Amino acid sequence: MEIELTGLKRIFQQRIWIAVLLLIPILLFLGWLGAPYTDADKAGYPKLLSWSEWQIVQARQIYNAELDTLRHEAENLSELLNQEPDPVRAQITAERINRTYAKGQPALAYPRELLISAAGAVQDWSVGALPLEQAQAAMQQAIHALDPSPEQP
Repeated sequence: MEIELTGLKRIFQQRIWIAVLLLIPILLFLGWLGAPYTDADKAGYPKLLSWSEWQIVQARQIYNAELDTLRHEAENLSELLNQEPDPVRAQITAERINRTYAKGQPALAYPRELLISAAGAVQDWSVGALPLEQAQAAMQQAIHALDPSPEQP
């Protein structure tokens, strides 16, 4: 009695092709998904990251995200300063900024402190305890500290 296995061989070959055809889109999707997280060298080519380099990339992303939110808060404070004094809105905004940004990236400690003090100055201006010029100066100092390209003297 003979058992012919040519049919099994053909099925096995078809399964390999099906697996290959399914694997290609999955690999392309994973490449697309990982592209934003891939660091590049100066020529623009992707490079293999060590664990410490990967941690630096993650810390840089967190730093940039916090810097963007601090800039957004500074814009909101500037708009508040350009309107008529509103003590309630200024108080709530200053308290929120103080509570939200009490901690964060150590590299942004100085700009964060300036933003918190500018929020306090805007609050003091809105209740009439501080002249507009001093609140504007505090706000300008905070904006300058959050500037992406600070001017070198």
